[in-house]
Amino acid sequence: MPATHKVISADSHIVEPPDLWTSRAPAKYKDQVPHMVHGKVLDEWWIGNEFIQPAASTLVQAQYRNQLYEGKQFGKLSAEDWDAAPTRRWDAVMPGAYQPKAFLKDNELDGIHASVIYPSVGLIFFKRPNSPLLRAIFQAYNDWIAEFCSEDPNRLRGVAMILLDDIEESVKELERCHRMGLAAAQIPTYPEPHRPYDAELYEPFWEAAEALRMPLGLHIQSWRPQPIYGQMGPASAQQPEVARFIGEQEVGADGRTGVDETGLQVNVAFKPIDFLATTDFYVRRAIGEMIFSGVFERHPQLYVVAVEYDTGFVPYFLNRMDWTYKEFADFTYHLGGDKQPRFKNDMLPSDFWRRNVR
Repeated sequence: MPATHKVISADSHIVEPPDLWTSRAPAKYKDQVPHMVHGKVLDEWWIGNEFIQPAASTLVQAQYRNQLYEGKQFGKLSAEDWDAAPTRRWDAVMPGAYQPKAFLKDNELDGIHASVIYPSVGLIFFKRPNSPLLRAIFQAYNDWIAEFCSEDPNRLRGVAMILLDDIEESVKELERCHRMGLAAAQIPTYPEPHRPYDAELYEPFWEAAEALRMPLGLHIQSWRPQPIYGQMGPASAQQPEVARFIGEQEVGADGRTGVDETGLQVNVAFKPIDFLATTDFYVRRAIGEMIFSGVFERHPQLYVVAVEYDTGFVPYFLNRMDWTYKEFADFTYHLGGDKQPRFKNDMLPSDFWRRNVR
């Protein structure tokens, strides 16, 4: 049956090519930016002298993922199974993951008319504490994805990566990305703990995003360093199946991996299964802060997108926000002086979610 409507993928991903950052980074960061290392068993992404993650995996190769799990119980793959996976090398990544013409052809094969495009390994770079280096990494990616999407701007809708550690610089980069044709911006799912999203310091950025009509994406795996689930730590804490392939520092039995430069304990007792069961924690906190501090009341045409969190948490979260707003006003945020948080026109927190959150 012929298609009667156009399908748009709201969360597509590219796979960053090996030279994306090494070919674009400012000279002073040449030795610090993400680069690919051809390891003994797998190709790896590194930043400086720190391993980040495998450069290619079954996450980006559906056909190999099916092959890998064929006849095996999920979660019961052996080390030998992982070793045999053909996606350990960059050359196993299909061209449609990083070449725009091939990307469009693959979309057509899948019945997809257009895609909103996010990074892959770039998602976890938000956890890096070095703001100047991270800003350079993001700017290089933004240049690359803008060029990628220029192949067909109507069907390839790129999402910029924006750091919010310096709001003046963030606004400049947002405006630059808008001029390059990027359609939206990805910001940290949650900022550094001392800079929550209800802080007034973000107001110029909210104003700019609203004026430019650029939605803001809060994508899974993209928070700034936190007391729990902070920086990407040693591979042995993050990805045990690859840790044995590289020279890695010892990690305690509880998974603790040290203290970052902000003094925050990072990766405290990190357990992937716990993390996967609580992925919506930071996005709920972020959007809750925006709603209760009046961000969406002041900026009715500012839109935020909760990306790749599923939707199971939404009904309970909306109910909880409304109940808290109505029953615990004395304990919620204050909008203007000592006034209790009462929104105009009898709006409830859930109303702002329905209007401003996608």
